Amino acid sequence: MGSPRLKLNVGRDGDRISALHDDLLLGILERLDLRDAAKASQVPFALSECFSRSATNLSKLYLNFGCQMIWIKPEHPKELTYIFNNLNSLALYNIFSECDLSWTLFILEVAPALQKFRLSRTQHPCAKVSKDNPEKTNIVWEPSKDLKHLNLKLFIMFGFEDEDKAANYIRLVMEHAVGLKRIELHGRSPCNGCDAIDLESLRRRSQADEASRHRIKEQLTHGSSSSVEIVIC
Repeated sequence: MGSPRLKLNVGRDGDRISALHDDLLLGILERLDLRDAAKASQVPFALSECFSRSATNLSKLYLNFGCQMIWIKPEHPKELTYIFNNLNSLALYNIFSECDLSWTLFILEVAPALQKFRLSRTQHPCAKVSKDNPEKTNIVWEPSKDLKHLNLKLFIMFGFEDEDKAANYIRLVMEHAVGLKRIELHGRSPCNGCDAIDLESLRRRSQADEASRHRIKEQLTHGSSSSVEIVIC
């Protein structure tokens, strides 16, 4: 199945955002929010195949995976740098909690001006699963050993848990984002659709975890020369 060409439609009836041709509109677009619900037959696709080469003004990108398949795939920097050269804000929402996160760092390789990176991991029993939803699979990708991103200043993670997978990922971000100033780590948030996480349990956990925050910070910074500020919320 081929990669989908990006269509700039909104509304239930597919109303156009603008009368301009998609390629021309993408050339002047500064913010893009993609909420693609991948189907069972869909395979991960390259973002570069969805954008016009005139799309060089993009400064903010938001991708929502809906706790389902990761429907994009990492690609070589030369394929995306011309599009993401001015990208300064990135948000990756609702990544399923079992997913390995190393693949997300390919964005650092293609977005040299990135300053703010926000990521959320989510898993709730109330999440709707359709027979058309594709199988959740991990993306295998390792960042270049010589990757050094100079401009990323703020990294925010929602759905952080005291586990090796999350800790190793944070350390990986710190290793490659050498200009990082602040990391904010938030736990899972209450869900309006179910009682999997209630406010009272969050309060109890916050009190109990107060003593462990120092240990987590030490674990993240052990052996690192980084002076980044780590805030565990």
